[in-house]
Amino acid sequence: MPTEEKPTKREQELLRQVEQLRLQSEEQRVRLTEAEETLRAIREGEVDAVVVVGSKGEQIFSLVGTDSVYRLIVETMKEAAFTVALDGKVLFCNAQFGQFVKRPLEQIVGHPLPEFIAKNSHAAATSLLIAAQENPVKQRLVFQGIDGAPVPAHVSANVLNQPDGLSICVVASDLTDLENSTELIQQQRRQQESLRKSEERLALAASATHIGMFDWNVPARTVLWTQAHEAIFGYAPAAATATTTTATATATTEHDYRAWADRVHPEDMPRVEEELRRCQRDRTPLEVQYRIIWPDGSLHWVDSKGIFLYGSDGNAERMLGVVMDITAHKQAEAELARTKTLLETLLTQAPVGFTFIDRELSYVLINEQLAVLNGLPVAAHVGKHVGDIVPTMLPAVQEVTSRIVATGQPVKDQEFTGETAAQPGVTRYWNESWFPIREGTGAIVGFGAVVEEITERKRAEEELRALLHEKEVLLKEVHHRVKNNMQVLASLVSLQADNVDDPATRDVLDDLRDQVRTMALVHENLYQSESLADIDFAEFTRGLTASLARSHGRGNSDLRLTLDVELVTLPVESAVPCGLILNELVTNAYKHAFRGRKSGEVVVGVHAVSAGRVCLSVRDDGVGLPAGVDWRQSPSLGLRLVQMLARQVHGELDMRAENGTTFQLTFAPSAPKGRDHA
Repeated sequence: MPTEEKPTKREQELLRQVEQLRLQSEEQRVRLTEAEETLRAIREGEVDAVVVVGSKGEQIFSLVGTDSVYRLIVETMKEAAFTVALDGKVLFCNAQFGQFVKRPLEQIVGHPLPEFIAKNSHAAATSLLIAAQENPVKQRLVFQGIDGAPVPAHVSANVLNQPDGLSICVVASDLTDLENSTELIQQQRRQQESLRKSEERLALAASATHIGMFDWNVPARTVLWTQAHEAIFGYAPAAATATTTTATATATTEHDYRAWADRVHPEDMPRVEEELRRCQRDRTPLEVQYRIIWPDGSLHWVDSKGIFLYGSDGNAERMLGVVMDITAHKQAEAELARTKTLLETLLTQAPVGFTFIDRELSYVLINEQLAVLNGLPVAAHVGKHVGDIVPTMLPAVQEVTSRIVATGQPVKDQEFTGETAAQPGVTRYWNESWFPIREGTGAIVGFGAVVEEITERKRAEEELRALLHEKEVLLKEVHHRVKNNMQVLASLVSLQADNVDDPATRDVLDDLRDQVRTMALVHENLYQSESLADIDFAEFTRGLTASLARSHGRGNSDLRLTLDVELVTLPVESAVPCGLILNELVTNAYKHAFRGRKSGEVVVGVHAVSAGRVCLSVRDDGVGLPAGVDWRQSPSLGLRLVQMLARQVHGELDMRAENGTTFQLTFAPSAPKGRDHA
């Protein structure tokens, strides 16, 4: 339940002193009033004698015809008293007034009153003297001692009507002690108010930042908790900081000590209690982190800080402190530890090298694998410049890191060549990927690198390239010899045809010669190509049609051969049948399309069409096929061969008989076995 603040012992003592001074001041006012009344009665002749009580006992003085008793009374008063002429000069004063202004009487009487008044009270003193001429006046007035110290006083002023003229009688009561005590109380109250506001601001800040505060009464084993403290320990839902008010932020609830102890994790309680005992014994601040268990079983971490307050007997009376939920921080620490463990495992177990270097290219971190590659221990790298460890690789490292700084992007799969201390004088190869390391602001503070040695792979690649070169040379030689053999075969067939008188037999031999030459031309293009597997079919078509024109266009100079070809590359598996198809179609055009005519045109086309397909076409403007002839069922060996070869390349063969004859083959080039065709 909420508790009221009780005054401290110091506050109680000050209140007692203030009350005592108030009573003394009241007593002085009463005595001042009595003295004023006595003086008035004496002045107006209403008193015949006075009794003065002092060290000589009671003495009775007659007042008839004398003013000595008047002076005696003034001298024996505890209050300061003096008379002032209307021009402001002091006519008389008692010893108490001399003590007020800390001067002997001879330095007071005859001097102007303002000499003994504080400057800020001069106007008030003048007003007092003027007003007292009409009526008695009571007010506060500040005198000033010879040392400049102010002396506040409560004064009472009355006019005196004496034979030598009017004067003002002033009686003053010292208020210094009373006002000092009052000022002390007010100062303490101001301090208390400032402290209260500071506590409110602290409580609001603590509530907004979810920091709980507690006040532990050690002897009573009770503790005051703020609402934020209760929420941290699972006793109440956390209040929304946007609606937190001063009242709710500073409100506290009293709990038994067990309310705290019941929440502390059993494994942590002995450690926390031992820390409390140590802090109490050594009089040091408490700072401890421990786990608590909420009613729902969830585990939370808290950080508690506090300080003991001790009584006059030296025993701890209270502990004031704060508590903060650090569960998220602990979880982040655990995640960071897991990440660190993972990184360390990666660095130590990965089969590749890792390193981190700063902007000056000095090693910050390096794993064992890379240290072995460099031929130096890990400790020999840290703090050393890259140029000191692998000088032959420094230019490449500088180039890569400069590129990263300029672009902000990583550089992947960069090949490095150089030497290391592991194998001096031996050129080695590495595949490296570099990436920037940034701080929280995004600025690049260093670089990381993943290094894999590829020396053996490079050597294997070089050996493979050498082996492939040998195979290429061998394959070129094979193609060259096949071409030569076919040319020999074509020459033999041509010689045989020259010795045959039967025209039909000669035509068969000529066709066979052209077919052999076509295949020879394919092999010639193959061994001249770079890949040895693909040929430039456009170039092949130019060579083939030129050869056919020379063979079949003799004596027919008005027959034109037109090529409409573009760059198309075909594998040997497609080039041979397509070459034979072109050979048959162009030969047929020369032989049969222009019977009875001396002029005409044969157009050969090679084009790449959609979806990676190729279109071959042979068109003539000759007489065309006879009406009613089904070319697909033709007994002609050439057309049957064309259809068979079209099926071999899985192509579509079409014929149009418009203004001559057009044959068109569309197919997808086949990929050689053992590789994909792009």
